[in-house]
Amino acid sequence: MEKMYLLNKIIYSLLVFLIFLLPWEIDFRNIGINIPFVNTDLEIVIFILVILWFIYKFYKKDYYSFKKSYFYFVLIFFVLWHFISTLFANKYIFWSFKFSLKILGATIIYFIFTEIVNSQDRIKKIFLAIFISAGIISILGILEHFFPSKMQKIFSFFTPFLIYLPDNTVRIKSTFVHPNVFAMYIEIVTLLACGYMMILKSKKNKFIMMCLVSLLTVSMVFTYSRGGILGFFGGLISFWFLCFVNKSMKKHLIKFEKILLCISIIFLIAILIDSVFFVRLKNAFNVEDNPIRERLYLWLTASHIFMDAPIFGIGPDAFQLIYKEKYFLPFKTSVGVVTQTDNFYLEMFTNLGIIGGFIFILLVIKIFRINIYKLKLFDYLIEKRNELKNFKCIFLQAGVLCMFVCFFVHGFVDYFLRQQSILLFFWIGLGLSENIKV
Repeated sequence: MEKMYLLNKIIYSLLVFLIFLLPWEIDFRNIGINIPFVNTDLEIVIFILVILWFIYKFYKKDYYSFKKSYFYFVLIFFVLWHFISTLFANKYIFWSFKFSLKILGATIIYFIFTEIVNSQDRIKKIFLAIFISAGIISILGILEHFFPSKMQKIFSFFTPFLIYLPDNTVRIKSTFVHPNVFAMYIEIVTLLACGYMMILKSKKNKFIMMCLVSLLTVSMVFTYSRGGILGFFGGLISFWFLCFVNKSMKKHLIKFEKILLCISIIFLIAILIDSVFFVRLKNAFNVEDNPIRERLYLWLTASHIFMDAPIFGIGPDAFQLIYKEKYFLPFKTSVGVVTQTDNFYLEMFTNLGIIGGFIFILLVIKIFRINIYKLKLFDYLIEKRNELKNFKCIFLQAGVLCMFVCFFVHGFVDYFLRQQSILLFFWIGLGLSENIKV
């Protein structure tokens, strides 16, 4: 039993470390190190975690406990379909197989999370790991805005180049490969931070969390990500709506409105100081703007490719290869050629076919259904049974739900699952959806 307890603690500590490490993914190939199948620091930690978890399950002799998961069946089908689709990926089987392994790895991390992170104290430490890491990279991102060349020397381990707008303004990306990916990370963390801030009582802790949210908001502006702004405020408005319609949350609506007001003021000050943001917004519906034309072409291309393989798709993550081979249309961009659909939903249907696409849609529906169900349950326990201990749970759950709102709203104009950090964060969000409880 002592060995089991120690192994459990090691797995949990490694999981916390992995979550802290999410924004710090280093691709060893960029520094001349080639390791088969395991190319990044995140993948190495995942590999170690999976091995330790299998050892833990073997000694525990509790092989099937993960079947109790809310998302068990839909995730199993989702993973299986990746491998089925891979078999029909023609000459890109190896490429699609490797991506399918990434999806499998993230799913196993979800199962580890649901089993190991089984107390409020452990969930709290998960949140703290996310917030500490996010605070550090936000500061680095803001410094990148003012000292791009100097900061890029640090960031060269994570991404090899700076990214510019047509007027040579730097779009900050911090330790991520692209500003839009950094924006997606900011959105997720901000909504989790809002949920966490609602349960804090200490003025000191509230101030610290507000500082974090302020850093994230300023960083969001300097990414100049229009899709990021959609997701960011889409999530915040959704949180406000949940507070407005939920009886037990409505009692604290003014508190959240103060948080929302502070975020909005910081956002407005940042964009007033930096006029470049207004130019980006003005061009949002300008079809002559390169990113707009690029996306329209990519979406039309994805639709055309989908019609060529509507059942099994072209294989996981294979769009970029088909695009380069047959449909490449050069656009002058600061980062070369975009080789993904820039639409989360089109990417799923194009790569996995109509069956894989519908499995993904089923997962999306399940995510919202489970989170809304748990919010209603916590509301009932607070209002009808006066179980005030559920107060913390309801706001953390609301933060997780709105995190997914950010993800799916921003997903209309970008695609993120190729990035290991966001892929893992998505699956960890599923774990939080399930494990937030008294």
